[in-house]
Amino acid sequence: MTIRIITSTALTLALVLNAFAQDQSVGTKVFDVVVQNETRVNSPDMEFSPTFFEDGILFISSRENAFKFIDRRLKSSTMSVFLAKRDTSGGLQKPVFFKQGINTKYHEGPLCFDVSGSEMYFTRSNYFRGKAVKSSDGWINLVILKATKTGDSWENEQELPFNGKDFNTCHPSISPDGDRIYFASDRPGGFGGLDIYYVEKQGDDFGDPVNLGSGINTDKDEIFPFIHSDGTLFFSSDGWEGSGGLDLYYTKQVDGAWLQARNLATPFNSEKDDFGFILDLETKNGYFSSNRGGTKGQDDIFSFHCGQGLNKLLEDREKLIAEKPKNFRVFVADNATGNELSNAMVSMWDLEDMNLKDVLTITDEKGNLIRIMAPDPESTELVLKVDMADSEIKGTTDQEGMFETELKPASYVIAVKAEGFFPKQVVIEPESKLDEILVLLDPLGSAVGFNGKVVDPRTNRPIAGAKVSVKDDASGETTVLYTDRNGNFEHYLARDRDFTVTIEKDGQTTTRNVSTRNRQDNTPISMAFDITDPFGRGIRTGDVIGLPNIYYNFNDASIRPDARKDLDALATLLKELPAMRIELASHTDSRGSETYNQKLSQRRADNAMKYLLEHGVPTDRMRAAGYGESQLKNQCKDGVRC
Repeated sequence: MTIRIITSTALTLALVLNAFAQDQSVGTKVFDVVVQNETRVNSPDMEFSPTFFEDGILFISSRENAFKFIDRRLKSSTMSVFLAKRDTSGGLQKPVFFKQGINTKYHEGPLCFDVSGSEMYFTRSNYFRGKAVKSSDGWINLVILKATKTGDSWENEQELPFNGKDFNTCHPSISPDGDRIYFASDRPGGFGGLDIYYVEKQGDDFGDPVNLGSGINTDKDEIFPFIHSDGTLFFSSDGWEGSGGLDLYYTKQVDGAWLQARNLATPFNSEKDDFGFILDLETKNGYFSSNRGGTKGQDDIFSFHCGQGLNKLLEDREKLIAEKPKNFRVFVADNATGNELSNAMVSMWDLEDMNLKDVLTITDEKGNLIRIMAPDPESTELVLKVDMADSEIKGTTDQEGMFETELKPASYVIAVKAEGFFPKQVVIEPESKLDEILVLLDPLGSAVGFNGKVVDPRTNRPIAGAKVSVKDDASGETTVLYTDRNGNFEHYLARDRDFTVTIEKDGQTTTRNVSTRNRQDNTPISMAFDITDPFGRGIRTGDVIGLPNIYYNFNDASIRPDARKDLDALATLLKELPAMRIELASHTDSRGSETYNQKLSQRRADNAMKYLLEHGVPTDRMRAAGYGESQLKNQCKDGVRC
């Protein structure tokens, strides 16, 4: 819903109600991925670990091959490489045995190519000239080999120097620049099971294997790495908490350190094994293998398409994870004795939010902060934001001097005060990644209380988030504070001193002198500071204010409980600005007929107007307008999938 300003002290207010024809409470669809079984490729046997090759994929399968050699332990044919090309519609065609020189009667495993397509790295059971190379305990482990392309064949097979007969080295993936080969291995010195490693490659030389560390590897198996051209590493693990079996994960290296592995989640992961993931350059298409429900037998090849690009999907997902509130604790103690301070008052506010550009700020009778904001001074598209008084983060410390809450990543001011102690403010930034902080308070002694309020003199509205610098003129020591949501700050000053107090906000500055000399009592010093908000342009005729929290249930025009705070705030705004008149404008998307949507939106606008009327706003200051689908507020027009 929006409001269009018709007049308001010479201006008008038009309110727009963004009320879609369906229930909006479920939120925005973040993940747009289509996964399908490549049925023409798969069989009752195992098909897994695809890799891009020319106009199709190569993959590993235990289906019958040209050698007709049976692994008696697995009771199936040995693993061989097969080729499946794509048809004109993009689907994979029936596969054929890959005849270009690397298949043998022994197990062949996952493979990859360098960017030029002239070098292949692949996994094979450890046989040398047809003879098994067994470990000291009698096992035939896996090794990685390199082959080069000669004409249409792959020749000059050679083992890589970091293989070993007493451990597995498998599942290679080479970086696009050719400088690194990632692989899985259970060599000594790992975390347990198979771990992900890499080696640096310089020409034909290889460095020592490097374990990717505990942010990726666990005491179980991390296998099937795939390094994408954008630096994202995908792999599978059964060691991290996931959906079940092997799950797909991803990570990146930032400033030389690997980020904590993230689960790729549904629809990529299932309660079964999901592994062998590959992704194209545009991050929109790829393949992986899984034995989830709906397979033809064992492991199958699945394709996926991500319309927005997987990198965008993961970026959105990371934002959701980053915005998730985390547990945070404040400990308060006496700086002189070290004793914990119980019943200390702790309050917190988001400093970044306080510094948003306000067109208008009002505090209602319940202490709620009502703010009208705009992206820039010339914009006519505004938004209403309501900070509920009961949603403030505040409380008292327990017997151990602790106050516990949840915080989203942001810049916070933590204000702490206790009887008989100097109050203190501490600023924490999101990059600090703290989960607790210790605040030490100093005993008051004979200090003088100092309370201030910062307001805009044009409107007498409070200025939240203003920086307050209190400088001791003799010592030069400066204490920095910030005003709260009501423009207030609280401090204490030493006696018989002179101070300079500077207030700063949005490039505007004001300075006052304060003295505690010759004070005979303990009465606090209270001062008001005027600072003009350069952005405070006021509300103008023609402005449109969006009410972001007014939604309706499907085919319903009644006001939901979650919409009331915005309408209550609007009622307060109209009472504060008696010259303002508004249009309440309700909109739908294009689903349903044009006539149906127009009538539905009109009923919704009428109900919003009725609600305001019941809360003391006269009828002659409002009009209700239903615009149906004639002025869409989203992309959902006729012919577009909503």
